[in-house]
Amino acid sequence: MVRVPSDRALPDPLVGLGEPERSRVLRSETRLLDHLDRLARRGLWPPR
Repeated sequence: MVRVPSDRALPDPLVGLGEPERSRVLRSETRLLDHLDRLARRGLWPPR
């Protein structure tokens, strides 16, 4: 866990997903981690 100031907006790594896929990913921690792993392998996460 990290501390993030409350006035700082965090990027949304799920912004590129359609609503059905976004809902599916948000319901499962495993699916969320898989999605973030795919983004990291493609060099898309974390944003620079």
